[in-house]
Amino acid sequence: MSEDLDSTSPWDDEERPSSTTHSDTTKKTHKVKGKRSAIRSRNGRKTKATPATTETADDAQNVDPLGPLGAASGTTDAIESSKSIIAPIDEESAKISQEIESFTLNSERLNLFGKNSSSEENSSNPVDGVQQGLENASINDNGQSVGGTSQESSVDSKLSEQVPQSTFAITVGDPIKVSDLASAHTVYTVQTQTTSPNFSKAEATVTRRYRDFRWLFHALENNNPGVIIPPPPEKQAVGRFKDEFIEGRRLALEVMLNKIARHQVLQNDPDFKIFLESDSFSSDVKSSAAANASTSHDEESKSSGFMGSFGFSFSNKFVETDQFFTDKRKYIDSLESQFKYLSKSLDLVIGQRQELGDVTQEFANILATLSKVELSKGFSEVIENFAAVQERIRDIYYRQSLQDTMSISTTIDEYLRLIHSIRNVFSQRQKSYFTLHAAEQELSKRRHQLEKLTRNKTTTLLDKINSIKQDVETQEKVVVNARVAFDDISTRIVRELERFEREKTEDFRDSVELFLENAIEAQKEAIELWETFYQRSGFGSAAPAGTAPANVSV
Repeated sequence: MSEDLDSTSPWDDEERPSSTTHSDTTKKTHKVKGKRSAIRSRNGRKTKATPATTETADDAQNVDPLGPLGAASGTTDAIESSKSIIAPIDEESAKISQEIESFTLNSERLNLFGKNSSSEENSSNPVDGVQQGLENASINDNGQSVGGTSQESSVDSKLSEQVPQSTFAITVGDPIKVSDLASAHTVYTVQTQTTSPNFSKAEATVTRRYRDFRWLFHALENNNPGVIIPPPPEKQAVGRFKDEFIEGRRLALEVMLNKIARHQVLQNDPDFKIFLESDSFSSDVKSSAAANASTSHDEESKSSGFMGSFGFSFSNKFVETDQFFTDKRKYIDSLESQFKYLSKSLDLVIGQRQELGDVTQEFANILATLSKVELSKGFSEVIENFAAVQERIRDIYYRQSLQDTMSISTTIDEYLRLIHSIRNVFSQRQKSYFTLHAAEQELSKRRHQLEKLTRNKTTTLLDKINSIKQDVETQEKVVVNARVAFDDISTRIVRELERFEREKTEDFRDSVELFLENAIEAQKEAIELWETFYQRSGFGSAAPAGTAPANVSV
């Protein structure tokens, strides 16, 4: 799914000229979308933006300590004097609490990053185990952080869980076909309303095309290893400008953006901010790509060392030792198979319903032709009204098949794409393991060299021994950083899989509910049409001889 950035544009063009016209189908799909949003909003399970509410103690501080009757008591002077005595005690307690919180936070950082000791103090013992590397894991010879990105991210993730989540309301609409000399494509209007302090304005409106959404997906995937990124819909070369396809893609892109916005980590990603509010999108994308490439190169050289970039070349086949991930891989494979079977069955139901609509139309045409035969005026009117009812029933079949596509079928397709993203995070974890394994092999090699030179210690080899000692110390830090990165991405994937299960349950429940709502409404509408035709045609009652039944308005 990845797309390379060319020299003239940050994406590859995939669009080709075609033509499209707006029809009643688009209006009906917008009606379906509005109903879906209304149902979800009414049930309170899934909306476009889920505002996060936090409780504070501000209101509690304004309440009188003695309750509602405290202010009415006659001991005002005693209360004031007691406050003057308690105030210093409260200030001292607040200072103690702040010191405890500061000590706890510092302890947590020290436990994760290692002790803040320089390599010069420990250079006399270079061939110790990984424990020595733990004490110097995040500090280099200049006292600066080495490979601290993954370590700091684990602490930041813990701290960010306590920060209230910003709210987002994102809509993707107004698809417009754009034709130019190079290619033809569809442009969507993305409107954003947010309370996030990371954005320069609370409301933003930009225009984006399909390849821009694909860029966002790959950018978030590279910036957030271990996070399951909601993917955009797949490319399609044929029928890209049909109204039904454009509406389905528009809805999928809107769902993608809102899921990203609800993710506490992804909503703060700089590339997500660029996508939602940048007016100079092309230049900002190129600047972001250059900055990310430079950062990735620096982090790779710090965390992996020289041999880290060749992790796959020097590693054996990956063998999973964690039973949790083994079971999850099997579960994901089974879930994908079930979704594919369900998708095929649903496509068959939708296809048969569309065929039923086509047959109903043919039946209506035959009835309309029969009504023109001058057998009797009353009979002709009944047949003509019967044909009109059949045409309305045909519309119900077509609309219901489209609603089924927009409910369960869309959700199934979305989760099939999410399963592909889950496999991507498994591959990222596997790559992190290979990096760790390559670093351990390099450390073992350098230790062996040091031991060999130490046994044959001579004056001429003293400088070389000291140089290899420094290499061993540096490589020990690389190994520890790689191990921390591997553990960090494993922990993040576990959290993401738990989140995936929760959202899967909610999304499919909403989809089934919408499916049932649409089916019930379609049946009610059909019953109303038949009852109206039955009553106004005079069926069930004895009409006077020679009287024509009333005209049926359908």
